[in-house]
This record gives sequence, structure tokens and C-alpha cells, in this order.
Amino acid sequence: MAAKRPLAILFIGNSHTFVNDVPLLVRQRAGDDGFDCRVTMIAHGGWYLEQHVREPDVRFNILHGGYDYVVLQEHAHPFGPEEKFREAAAALGRWIREAGSTPVIYECWSRKAEPEAQREMVEAHKRVAEEIRALRAPVGETWWAYAKSRPGLELYAEDGAHASPAGSEFAAGCIWEVIRADIARRGLRLDWVDGFSVSVRTNPDGAVISANREGLLSLAGHLAALAKEAPGSHLHLDACNALEDGSSPLIIEKTE
Repeated sequence: MAAKRPLAILFIGNSHTFVNDVPLLVRQRAGDDGFDCRVTMIAHGGWYLEQHVREPDVRFNILHGGYDYVVLQEHAHPFGPEEKFREAAAALGRWIREAGSTPVIYECWSRKAEPEAQREMVEAHKRVAEEIRALRAPVGETWWAYAKSRPGLELYAEDGAHASPAGSEFAAGCIWEVIRADIARRGLRLDWVDGFSVSVRTNPDGAVISANREGLLSLAGHLAALAKEAPGSHLHLDACNALEDGSSPLIIEKTE
């Protein structure tokens, strides 16, 4: 049996990180995908990232913990002000890059009674991720569509703010897919044409891939790159990784 590939992830956040042990759920998914994943968590209830910036152990952990990825989760309820988030993420991002690690912005969901607040959170997290050149785990952006597609599944805990076990499973899955896709891209470079749009829908007749011109050119490039890889190499795209919201996962594997 092949040895599992080592991987180390640090999680920095608050109760939306430690409730239901989100880092552990991510580690389990990584293990299922063949990684020997070490996770570390620094999380305190109700904390903003700016509070973590002031803690010496956070800086030390980032710089000397030997992490491949550092997941940053900002205060969500209430969310804001954005400027506070941006400044803290910038400081943490500098340390993460100095350590040779990759930052991941973990985007939370709005309160169950405040779905209209989600858009502001999504746009702010997009801006921050772009500014610090971080990956973004769009948990909040995909949360509501996922819940709508599974009406019998409750993603919220009784307080209407924290995640239920099912909600945390969804969050962990989204975080891991973003990290896993980044690991895959480092071995198989995926260049997307600006303005691309790709979606995948399944129906009784089969799977339908819809894409604009830029999306088709991007997919053509990905397939050409995959053709040069070893058998068993694959592309894995989903709503947390490049595809439009509500898309079904798309996996393309090279065979012998």
C-alpha cells in the first residue's frame, strides 16, 4: 500500500470553527483522499481575526508550525465591519506567505433568520481573498442552495446561527474540496480564461455541461493538460471549485 502524503493545516477562528470539530472533519476527508493530515486549531468563542493578530502564539504557530495551509475564519454574527476583517487578514496573510504556506478564507453563512445578509458576507470575503491572494472556501455562498436542494436536512443548530452536525459536515467538505483542488492544480496546472462560466446539471437523460466561450476554451485547455498526465490523474470540479452555484460535481479521469 502506498504511503499517505503528509499534509498540515492550521485553523484560526471562533466557534464556527470549533463547534462540531470542523478541523477534524476536514482531516477525515483528507485521510479518505490519501493524505496523512495533521490539523491544529486556534479558536475562541466570539473572536474576530483582529484579536488573533494580537496573540503571540498565533504568529509563532503560523511561522513555525510547518503548515501547508492556514484557514482563516472571521466573526460572522454580526459580520463586519469589513475594514477590520481586511486589516486582520492582511496581517495574517503576510505571516502565512512568509512561512511559505497558503491562506484559505473560510466564508461562513448568515443567520437562519437573515438570509438577506449573506450577499454582503460573500462579497466581502471575495474582496479579502483577492487582496491577500488567498483561496476562498465559499461555504456561505453555497449554503443556501445546498439547504434548498435537501429540504429534510437541517444545516443550523437550534440557535439559528451555528451549524448543526450536518452543516459542519457541509462546511468541512467545502473547505477540503478547495484545498484538495489546489493541491491537484499544483501538479496539474489549470489556467482559466478570464470571464469563464461553466455549470454541470444532471437530468434523467444524462449530464449537461453548459459553458460560455471562455469556459469552453478553459475546459479544452484542462483536457489537453490532463492528456499529458499519468493514468489515474483526474480533474475534479464542483460548486466550491470553479463551477457555477448549484452545479453537480464533474470528475474526468485519464485511463490507460
